[in-house]
Amino acid sequence: MSKIIFTLILVIFTVSSVNTSAQEIREVGRFDTPDMAYGVDVSGNFAYVADGDSGLRVIDISDLENPIEVGFCNTQDNAHKVFVEGEYAFIADEEGGLRIIDISDPEDPMEIGFYNTGNAWGVFITGDYAYVADILGGLRVINMTDKENPAEIGYFDTPGGGCSVFISDNYAYLADYHLGLRVIDISDPTSPRLIGTCDTPGLAVDVAVWGDYAYIADNNSGLRIINVSDIENPEEVSFFETQGAVWCVYAFYDYVFFTDMPGGLHVINISEPHNPREVGFFELLGTSWDITFMDNYAYIANGSFGIRIFNLSEIAGIDYDLHYSIPTKFYLLEAYPNPFNARTVINFEIPVSSYISLKIVNMSGIEVAELVNGQIAEGRYSISWNVNDLPTGVYFARIATSNITKTLIMTLVR
Repeated sequence: MSKIIFTLILVIFTVSSVNTSAQEIREVGRFDTPDMAYGVDVSGNFAYVADGDSGLRVIDISDLENPIEVGFCNTQDNAHKVFVEGEYAFIADEEGGLRIIDISDPEDPMEIGFYNTGNAWGVFITGDYAYVADILGGLRVINMTDKENPAEIGYFDTPGGGCSVFISDNYAYLADYHLGLRVIDISDPTSPRLIGTCDTPGLAVDVAVWGDYAYIADNNSGLRIINVSDIENPEEVSFFETQGAVWCVYAFYDYVFFTDMPGGLHVINISEPHNPREVGFFELLGTSWDITFMDNYAYIANGSFGIRIFNLSEIAGIDYDLHYSIPTKFYLLEAYPNPFNARTVINFEIPVSSYISLKIVNMSGIEVAELVNGQIAEGRYSISWNVNDLPTGVYFARIATSNITKTLIMTLVR
């Protein structure tokens, strides 16, 4: 078993971008895992932790103040990142490649399949495909129709070293270590092709995308904010300097969450992408390798300190009940993920209190689900659609007010 270790040069920046009046974040719970917590994802009442040499650890978080481990599954090498989709956890296991673990029984997770990509550092699942960021081989595309026998169907080898990948629409956004952001067209998963690049000054180790912007954890060069509205010509519009090395990033509406070392958890308001400002901070020891966010709480893979759970609802200036600032227009935003195979989230914004109808119809115009039907307050909303027994195909999310109707196309892949 071997691990790739990079030598990092930590550069101390001036801190003119840091808001020293940022509000302190409240920690509500923690759990010390056996090895090194490198990755974390949350689904339902469980947190799934990629714990280095100790593989996948399953933590019951139904009591956030007292999380407990209920199950585990060893992996071949070094569990580095985890992505949970439906009843499966997908592990980027470094030299162990992609590992597929059945978590239908969280107390008894079992590996059912694997594919050796080379050295898997990151993974993102959409539909029947796993997109693996491989530190030696760039982007690898794995068909998981048969999860017991996954097979690579396409790849794009990048020169920098694939550390992390984020999928949005038909594009893969790759944090390519030495060479910043790479945007890869995956409309044909068997033949990914590079369509856009944006070099960053540091070491691009993680990436998150929301709307027209990609956010890069650029290690010793802080957080970089890149406009990707012109997908072939992504352009950095601003950055946020820190005193440490930024390792992970998560974006949600008007906020970005990231961690640095030395430093801690930062909450950045990016409602004005050209002028990011810090609104929350919590000091952490050690290196935090991953972060995810659900229902007002941030979950952090804090290396040798295990997982840490933080309540972000009390930060001044953030109204989680309305999903932050009141929008100025009526928008039906993207569904995420899309394509999907079990669950997707439909996002929309309304500027004033309105009677809203949100329905799902199939290609024949037949209604298959009604997600919203009633008066709701102004704000930003994320509505989950859990698909039961519907077949593979194209579906339409149709949202309507008294005078506006908008439609979003979604693809269900079984």
